[in-house]
Amino acid sequence: MELSFASLMEWTKLTVRNPRLAFELVKSAKLPLEVSILMIVLAGVVSAVAAGAHYILIGSPDIILPISETQGLQLERAGPFAQGAIAVVTGICGSLALFWVGKRMGGQGDLADIFSVTAVLQMVVTVLFVGVYLMDIVLPIFAFGLLLVAFYVSLRGLGHAVNVGHEFNSLGRSALVAVLATVGLFFVLVFVATALGLAPEGTIVPLPIGNEL
Repeated sequence: MELSFASLMEWTKLTVRNPRLAFELVKSAKLPLEVSILMIVLAGVVSAVAAGAHYILIGSPDIILPISETQGLQLERAGPFAQGAIAVVTGICGSLALFWVGKRMGGQGDLADIFSVTAVLQMVVTVLFVGVYLMDIVLPIFAFGLLLVAFYVSLRGLGHAVNVGHEFNSLGRSALVAVLATVGLFFVLVFVATALGLAPEGTIVPLPIGNEL
């Protein structure tokens, strides 16, 4: 399996059009586990670079979550390096979770199979989110629409990746595995981040007039 910009664009187009076929081809390529992990790390690095460029060019405002009519919880947005690290950690831990949960629900895929399909999916999703960053810089009015497309492709792709990787032949069971693995991973990461003092700390701030955030 060639890893170049041109081939990555082809994988992205194929994943958008026919995710099942894309992941069947990936699985048949029998990528070594080390290569898949390297691809996940590379996707994290690209995410960090793209987030950094986006921050330098137009900034990255803090997140404000309304908690009442007059107050909101302000959370500092993660920096580029933190976003890249989060992408790598969630990519690797997410693959492990999908493998572990899938095996216990009758999945036939081995660890290398699951890592290969999730690694390619993460690379494809990274390409789409780089496109979102570029669109937000050039034509911000279309950025949210592209973001929705990226989320749709990632969710649809995840279902097919699990389905092909574990040979379920059932998108319903694949979706259940994905949900259980995601929820379990979320709670584990929150617990670890809290225990290590890495959880984000919010600040109560007054909301702007009209709640325009």
